[in-house]
Amino acid sequence: MATIILIDDNESFVWVIKRTLEKSGYQVLGMHHASTALRYLDEGPVDLVITDLNLPGIDGFGIISEIRRRGLNIPIIAVSGEIPMGDTFSLPRARQFGADRIIAKPFLPHCLMEQVEELLGTHTLPADICAAMI
Repeated sequence: MATIILIDDNESFVWVIKRTLEKSGYQVLGMHHASTALRYLDEGPVDLVITDLNLPGIDGFGIISEIRRRGLNIPIIAVSGEIPMGDTFSLPRARQFGADRIIAKPFLPHCLMEQVEELLGTHTLPADICAAMI
């Protein structure tokens, strides 16, 4: 069973996505702060990270950069829907920091699921319009 870290400060989002992924057999660790995720990365094996970009404290760009700085070859999906106006960062820039996939919020859970399965090599969903999001 693959272990996924899901980082988002929106509790409802974490609940919905965690539940969706768990129904497909994944172990999901929902976290609201990047610092908690970084501590877990030191303790246990992780197969995939899904992170929002707008987080309190260390933001999603910071967690992506730190994972890559540590030399961890973990697939990362960056999600976001609320980049502050005037910010020089945007969702596509998450790829420059090391994200493997980017998905704009709001999205349908099956669109995220398609990306998770593809990155973990468990792709069972048929390709559909969600592929345009990567």
